[in-house]
Amino acid sequence: MSDTDSKVNILFPVENMNREMDFRLFLACVHVKPSNRIFIGQHDVLYRMAVKTRMRGGVYVGKHLFRQLPVFKDYARYRAMKESQFAVIHLDEEGGLCDGDEDRWRWQLLEVLFDPRCLEAEDYICTWGDFQRDFYKSLNPRCSEHIIATGHPRFDLYKPAYRKYFDADVARITARYQDFILVNTKFVYGNNGLGLADTFSKRIGYDPSDLQKRLTFVARFAYEQRTMSDFVRLINHLSLRFPHVNIVVRPHQAEDWEFYRTIFRGIPNLHVVHEGTVGPWLLACKVLIHNSCTTGVEAYLTDTNLINYKSVVDAQHDLFLADIFGVQCFTDDEVMQNVEAMLKAGRSGPPPARFDDRAHSLMANFKLNSVAAFLQVIEEAEARQARLPQEWNPGRVRQVELSREMIDRAKSVVRPLFPAKQRQYRALRSNFLGLDCRTIERKVRTLEELVGKRVRATFYSSALLSIETAA
Repeated sequence: MSDTDSKVNILFPVENMNREMDFRLFLACVHVKPSNRIFIGQHDVLYRMAVKTRMRGGVYVGKHLFRQLPVFKDYARYRAMKESQFAVIHLDEEGGLCDGDEDRWRWQLLEVLFDPRCLEAEDYICTWGDFQRDFYKSLNPRCSEHIIATGHPRFDLYKPAYRKYFDADVARITARYQDFILVNTKFVYGNNGLGLADTFSKRIGYDPSDLQKRLTFVARFAYEQRTMSDFVRLINHLSLRFPHVNIVVRPHQAEDWEFYRTIFRGIPNLHVVHEGTVGPWLLACKVLIHNSCTTGVEAYLTDTNLINYKSVVDAQHDLFLADIFGVQCFTDDEVMQNVEAMLKAGRSGPPPARFDDRAHSLMANFKLNSVAAFLQVIEEAEARQARLPQEWNPGRVRQVELSREMIDRAKSVVRPLFPAKQRQYRALRSNFLGLDCRTIERKVRTLEELVGKRVRATFYSSALLSIETAA
């Protein structure tokens, strides 16, 4: 097959599979057409595929070209993709979820998440809302005219029109746990899956020589430690108050899951589980309990009974957007009373919400169709790229992926000899455990019904697939 192709290559990178895979599949099935080909894969794998197979021309959609943490910025991957004539559409996974006040929101958007001034004029930024858009525009980046408040399309998948996508998983979860209480935790500083040495490291942003940063960092750690201890106490109380109701604890991907498993081992109605995306768990549970977590927004969109447990009130560390939804409880007794009432009442529409102008400015999804707005941006970038020669080599893609998987299997033999490296590898790999072909095919068939289109999924490895229109 010739390397020259009329189809535009569109790349959908995935970092956290449970957070991103469903909406990437959904967008791919909605947007795919005879004139394009959409690749979905683990972000490192997708980048290497594009570079090592000398793919030229296309659209890269995501944040994962930018290796950026509070202590370093690395634009090498971005420059490599630009040399291969790719247009970039930047979309952050946490653009509307900042803690503290508005000054801190601006600092986090720029210093922690992304600096838009690195992009070329032809590239795009899709923001969660007007606040992020307007702040980025105020910095006068070259791509200023291409900064658009689209909202984040992954949240639209929870709206009634598309919930059928989760039906099979909801049925499986319900059969296993019946009427259950879901407790989501997010203590990635207080319970780092890679341990304290990683928490207090340069990689995360800890700098003991910077006194102000040290104060801020340790304060965050102490806040999460206190709140986490209160959650442990609350979960134990729930198991005693509702002995015939299953309680599912779903830790954040980056937490140490064994922390909870060790504490709750032997309690029959307590289950520490992190399986799949959170959507079907929210649709299946009777009540969600969280603290300043993205799932608060998702629970609102799935009409889930919601409790925001605030045992420690600290405006500096609370997520404003996540905290405006649901019933706020400050004590264990308040939680027990509300859980009991919610279990009896069942679902009755969206949970309470305290909307104001700030909430709408942070997240456009509440007022517009984010999927349509986001796909319009992709359409525009794709139309411009279609004028350029598109090159790719499917045989070379398979060869590169086969070589990568062989090297990874060889490394797995020696990793146990280095326990620290092995632990780090397992923790990081938990973000992307690999593609299950049967599950992906099932989800694609469901999406075909929802979007009214026939598509074909081609698997190149356990970390890479493509979506094209079916003949």
